[in-house]
Amino acid sequence: CEFGVPIVEETIPHQDLAIRSVHLSSEEVSAGDYLSLDVSLFNNGEVDLNDARITLTVYDWAIRVSGSEFDLDSGDGHHELVYLPVPYDALPGDYLIKVTVRDAHYHESAYRLVTVW
Repeated sequence: CEFGVPIVEETIPHQDLAIRSVHLSSEEVSAGDYLSLDVSLFNNGEVDLNDARITLTVYDWAIRVSGSEFDLDSGDGHHELVYLPVPYDALPGDYLIKVTVRDAHYHESAYRLVTVW
């Protein structure tokens, strides 16, 4: 107690969302193809995720797609297959895919490379 005011210590719950794996259906695709990403998550933290969503973003293609909303309780895992269209006008080359899982309070990202030939 300092100056007659009690000191209150607050413990912040531990958040630890792990993107366990991201598997691409193929690392090489053609323009106009669909690419599927198999995403596995695990919530190692003390905080539940509510209305979370997996989002795939390819900035070079100006594309963002999302999977379905889900809840992920502490100690639980989630597995989802998300489809990403490859634009018909995508030029040959390497492209970075950003894989993000987020709810209103927390997010985690991973990156994968895909080649258009």
